[in-house]
Amino acid sequence: MSEYKYKIILKKTDNNIVNTIYEKVNKIHSSNKLWLVNSLKTFVFNHLKQSLYQKKDIEEIIYKYGIQKAIQFFVLNKKYYDEIMELIEHDENELIYGIAFNIIFEYFEFRIIEH
Repeated sequence: MSEYKYKIILKKTDNNIVNTIYEKVNKIHSSNKLWLVNSLKTFVFNHLKQSLYQKKDIEEIIYKYGIQKAIQFFVLNKKYYDEIMELIEHDENELIYGIAFNIIFEYFEFRIIEH
């Protein structure tokens, strides 16, 4: 009997930060999808907060996504806004990181693989 596991898949490769993250997580598999999703969320957010990136790098993620689109989708949408505020511990000065996190996380998906 085969065992199924979940693997992190990259949808697009047009972002250097996403590619860097994917290089570090692409070999991780888990039979527990919830654990894999939450682990990737934690990793992505912590990666964006590293001193490796300056604030302008994070702003560029949002700029390339579209500032108006990001505001409409992540700030005006109460569900996303509440999730972002929880992620950034209700520090509005960190809102840019929460928005960038959501944009980056959209690049990933999870597929079932036979292991």
